[in-house]
Amino acid sequence: AVFWVFLLLFVVIYIGALICSTELGQSENEDLQDAFGTLFSSIYSHFKVMTLEAWPDICSWAMAENPLWAVYFVIYIMITNLALVNLVTGLIMDGVLQNAKDEDWSSELMIVEAEPFVKIVSEIVESRDEDSDGFLDREEFAQLLKDKQFQDVCGIYGISLRLDPDDLFEILDVHNAKSLSVIELAGSLLRLRGSREALHPLLVRDDLHKASRKLALSVDACQMRLCNRYDAEVRCIEERLSGRLQELERRAAGSTGPPQGVLEEVGDEDE
Repeated sequence: AVFWVFLLLFVVIYIGALICSTELGQSENEDLQDAFGTLFSSIYSHFKVMTLEAWPDICSWAMAENPLWAVYFVIYIMITNLALVNLVTGLIMDGVLQNAKDEDWSSELMIVEAEPFVKIVSEIVESRDEDSDGFLDREEFAQLLKDKQFQDVCGIYGISLRLDPDDLFEILDVHNAKSLSVIELAGSLLRLRGSREALHPLLVRDDLHKASRKLALSVDACQMRLCNRYDAEVRCIEERLSGRLQELERRAAGSTGPPQGVLEEVGDEDE
């Protein structure tokens, strides 16, 4: 629809350019000759009029030839600028709103479908949870992937299980808890919808997950080194301060008592 509107707009500009090139291009007015002397310059002038750029000057030059040209330019602006250009804007906005409605409907549909998926996964997990604690470790998760009913359910929701069980477990274990609850398992699997048809996003997510884990370990190790270095520096400073304080205390204790010679003179006078 937008293409046809643009095509109609070009046709209107082209017809108007032909008319003005024929009627005004041969005028003795140099401004009109520059604006409508050739077909290309006439098309360019009509484009400027459509965008309301310098149209009062062009209209004034044409009205100097005949005042009725004002009617022509007013009608031309109403058709091109007020009608067709706004129509293009309206069509684009309508498409954007339609896509937004489709996305909203898709989101609502995913929410509606999530509840039965969680219910089915809970039933399957309960049958595979050997210790009945509501969590799946790596071994229990590997056994779950072999379950035919679980594979069929994931296939209906477009979830791919073609990765290695350990890699898939790491992708689903977002919090790195080494175990998966039923809600966490179902929520993580729902985020993988569509991976059955396109496995590449799942592989990219696996790489990102591994990189984030590696980065988290590096940050933790760096934090640990900084803490150890900080503790060592603090202990070193404390030891230095303690030594200086002890030295100051010894000096203070030695300077507060009178010299030994003075004490002997005082003893002789008493005798």
